[in-house]
Amino acid sequence: MSVPDITTLPYTTVQHDFPSVISDVRESVVASEDFWISCYREGSTSVHGKVNVSHDAGLVARDGVLFEREAGSSTSFTATCAALEISPTRVRIPRQTIQLDSAVTAFDVTPDGTRVATCTSTGALSVHASSAIQKTQLQKDASSTSLRFFPSTQVLLTTTTLFDLRVISAADADFGSTPRVLRGHRRTPTDCAFIDRGREVLSCGKDGTVRRWDVGKGEQVAMWTSTASAPIFRMAFDGDKSVYAALGDGCVEVLDISSPATASTTRSDPGPNPSALHAIALSHDRTLLASGSRNGVVRVYDLRSSLSLPLYAWKRNGACI
Repeated sequence: MSVPDITTLPYTTVQHDFPSVISDVRESVVASEDFWISCYREGSTSVHGKVNVSHDAGLVARDGVLFEREAGSSTSFTATCAALEISPTRVRIPRQTIQLDSAVTAFDVTPDGTRVATCTSTGALSVHASSAIQKTQLQKDASSTSLRFFPSTQVLLTTTTLFDLRVISAADADFGSTPRVLRGHRRTPTDCAFIDRGREVLSCGKDGTVRRWDVGKGEQVAMWTSTASAPIFRMAFDGDKSVYAALGDGCVEVLDISSPATASTTRSDPGPNPSALHAIALSHDRTLLASGSRNGVVRVYDLRSSLSLPLYAWKRNGACI
């Protein structure tokens, strides 16, 4: 079988405050106003259009783009650009925006969507709910590289730039307290996952290791190493025995954590011009795996066959996934 070609996908960006433009016209702050839409495809001429908003005509797009409100909705629209073969693509207005003091380095959302945990580059950690915001601060000069709610949603697990994992209370009574700090990584840990209900957790790191921890005892109980100790930037855990590691050498490696051996069970072919993998995800039924690279390529694999060749590969531009 031949390696599938990398499909270049077009993409669209819309002026970030276009909802405010629509609101200003609706509330008669102004009679008419424009916002912009830009459409891109690598290797093609970009299209930069505008949409006029007015009381009389509603939304009127020009200069090579279409922009329409979806029927019966006040928050959903579609954007179209025939020249770049962009079919009607949904654009949604966010229901809520969380303003933070600096760049977000990690976040998580509870399964019911009622709480959002964030950590910024300054180490400010906060949990946002509908009625309140709780805040704490990581140790000076530290930030989070991954952040997860425990299954109970009352506790957080984070990996930090201090080379450790921290268990942090997200409960109202003792928010921010840190009953456990797990140390052992020799370079920055980059991701974490739970085994069962969280009595044990997994972490991976730039030191090329996946480590298993007993949270109650505060001890490392096992460790696996990637091939040639390649840094692991992200991992996906299937909830059973397989950890899919996104490596700095451009490969996906599968580590069997039911075995004490450090050798991988499977390793993907990075293909020509490999680039470090910075994202990885499993489908809900654990049959598909997606990886995202530093040079913007997404690859999807069917785990029922092998990791030797991806089913699909695509990119938008050279931005890191």
